[in-house]
Amino acid sequence: MDVLEQARADYENLVLESQATAVEEAISAIGTVSLDNADAVTNAVSLYDASSPEVQALVENAADLESAEAELKELQIAEATRLIDAIGDVTLDSADAIEAAQSFYDSIPAETWAC
Repeated sequence: MDVLEQARADYENLVLESQATAVEEAISAIGTVSLDNADAVTNAVSLYDASSPEVQALVENAADLESAEAELKELQIAEATRLIDAIGDVTLDSADAIEAAQSFYDSIPAETWAC
């Protein structure tokens, strides 16, 4: 029975390692953080967050994900601020600038603003 138990434990470890590798690959795929690859950051965060604590503990580049997430938040806040500032004095011609700022602002997750 010890052989069977060891085989089960080995298999379970391989499954965890495989899941951790998938998360690591998603994190590595982020590359340079920019507004253009925000989806890559969001997807990697979602994959990491959906992983069990055992898998998360095996992810060797989790710190890279934390850095990417923080950098993306900074970029999003800066872009939202830039778009809001670009509205300038509100006139009847301001609709496009207001819509652009509102649309971008609404696309940012609420937790971004809680920093």
